[in-house]
Amino acid sequence: MRIGINAHKLSFEPGFRQAGTSRYIEALLQELPDVAGDDEIVAFTGRVPDDWPERFPEEITWRQARFGTAWPPARILWEQSAGAGLGRREQLDLLHCPLNIAPAFPGAPTVVTVHDIAFERFPEHYPASQTRYLSAMTRLSTERAAQVIAVSQATRDDLVDIYGLDPAKVSVIYNGVEAQFQPRADTLLEAFRAAQGLPDQFLLFVGTLQPRKNLDGLLRAYALVADRIDWPLVVIGGAGWLYSPIGRLVKRLGLADRVRFEGYVEPTDLPDWYAAASIFALPSHYEGFGLPVVEAMASGTPVVTSTTSSLPEVAGEAALLVNPGSPTAIARGILQLAEDGDLRRQLAGKGIEQARRFSWRDAAHATYAVYQRAGGPGSNTGSDSD
Repeated sequence: MRIGINAHKLSFEPGFRQAGTSRYIEALLQELPDVAGDDEIVAFTGRVPDDWPERFPEEITWRQARFGTAWPPARILWEQSAGAGLGRREQLDLLHCPLNIAPAFPGAPTVVTVHDIAFERFPEHYPASQTRYLSAMTRLSTERAAQVIAVSQATRDDLVDIYGLDPAKVSVIYNGVEAQFQPRADTLLEAFRAAQGLPDQFLLFVGTLQPRKNLDGLLRAYALVADRIDWPLVVIGGAGWLYSPIGRLVKRLGLADRVRFEGYVEPTDLPDWYAAASIFALPSHYEGFGLPVVEAMASGTPVVTSTTSSLPEVAGEAALLVNPGSPTAIARGILQLAEDGDLRRQLAGKGIEQARRFSWRDAAHATYAVYQRAGGPGSNTGSDSD
């Protein structure tokens, strides 16, 4: 097979673009050439810096757009203009679109990965124009796709429930976690905290700063326990949309000297932050998978997360689950972990075991099996008409 992958969301630039979807594309491009054997992988991107091909297996063929696509409207323009008939021009057996949306007329069968459809569950958390576009195009793309990949059973259930997709064509393939996320020796952690000017114990949040991550709920919860635990809260993540009220909320809650915003952190540094934290908290309203939860568990850090969406599925019994809609419930969970060292150690051990379930190599093998179903005889090729 000749397999095309829309890699326009791949980014190594600091900021929120180098978040879950970019890392998903990167991991697949790292693993698929070995899994696919003699099949050819063609990655379609915007303008590729000279050092990009050096980061990936040499078997990958790169196709660059004539213009940059880092700006979302430019990427959409490529998908729906240059992407039209792409499969026929490039003689693709299939095109994998790893972020919800495929070209309307791709010229080849498509596989579409859906990470979440939070814009359907929580439209108020997105700009209205973005919600309309994502809703219409995700529905159309998944309906026309030969096969659909959902990154959790919760996302698969949403696709079947909201879009009415045939469950038989939606495969659940979990994300993986990189080997760099692992516990660290105490001496290394002490040195890291000293270098960062941090105390021995602190709370950690990692995620793009946008409403559905519920950082405002975490801040309100933290304000309820700040007098009980003398631990700072460290917030890591690039700014997303509708995040500007966060700074005002911190001041209004009187937490300006207790909350530390680190912004974007390089992927090579992120494992140290996870491992050095005493508690990781992600009381998100909705996650398609919740990669930071798995990264924290793999790092040996006890986790407080939500009872909603994919998070109970991903965390299993290795995390403390709380109602994300209740700052009091979030505060109670944080306080319970902060005051019970035995519980923290118990969850840390369970988390390491739970994180071992998630492997990028396994994800690549399962994804390639989906490719074979999508591009093989008898596959649904309704997506290749143009």
